[in-house]
Amino acid sequence: MPRSGNSVLDELDHVLRELAVHQGLACASYGAALQRFGERELSWAELLKIAGDSYLKEASRTALNLWRTEANMISWALSLAGAKPLRPDTGQQNDGTPADKPMKRGRR
Repeated sequence: MPRSGNSVLDELDHVLRELAVHQGLACASYGAALQRFGERELSWAELLKIAGDSYLKEASRTALNLWRTEANMISWALSLAGAKPLRPDTGQQNDGTPADKPMKRGRR
């Protein structure tokens, strides 16, 4: 989870570079498939399968990266606002009876 302005920019820079690397690899893979198709080593069906697989893989990877980045940014924004957990874990079991009040016996 990013904490400062520099780390937020670093997170965004990391995500954009990761997307660029994967998009470049996908384009290179598709380019190689086109070249093989042009040299008559691949059929239309194989070319379309390679293109479809590459598209689905990159679309899902991009969506996952963007979702993860959005979750990190929301977490960072909430930490700036001072948001605290709803139920902090204190490590104590709450059995329903307060320990600081003595138990009353008899009639009132």
